[in-house]
Amino acid sequence: MDGDQQDVPERKPTRQRPKPPAAQPAPATPKPRQARPARDSQPLAPSALPPEADAAQPSLLARMIVWGTIAICALLILATISEVFTVHQLNQQVAAAQQQNAQLQEQNQVIATQIAQLQDPQTIEQEARQLGYIYPGDQPVVVVTTQPAPAPAPRASQPAASWWGFWPDWLKLFFGG
Repeated sequence: MDGDQQDVPERKPTRQRPKPPAAQPAPATPKPRQARPARDSQPLAPSALPPEADAAQPSLLARMIVWGTIAICALLILATISEVFTVHQLNQQVAAAQQQNAQLQEQNQVIATQIAQLQDPQTIEQEARQLGYIYPGDQPVVVVTTQPAPAPAPRASQPAASWWGFWPDWLKLFFGG
């Protein structure tokens, strides 16, 4: 029997996978992770680093976006401070206008009171009599005093005009006399 058998490799029975139904997609197989190099506790020498890692600067677009955002924020802050200052000035103007309004209303009340007093018939008669007016049929009385009015003070006589003109006055002023 030994001779009858030839070296035939043995076949192992294989299992076939069941096929998924046509409506469902096949599950995606995850990609295997690549192994990362171990990190050393010591940093690499500058010559060992690639040139991109040495610079470590963000791209030009990123820098422009950051500076643009900073500029916009600064402008907004400046505009806000300007608005606060403007509102403060307007509030001061409103307060001054309200104070002026209160003063004018007070003056208006004083004038209205004076008008009411001057429209009173007794006040009108009193003012008219002080100005010399009389009612028709009244006899005016003029009071005459017995003391004569004071005479004007005599003027000092002026010197006669001479050919010297104003020079004697100057001479008296500077040299006495």
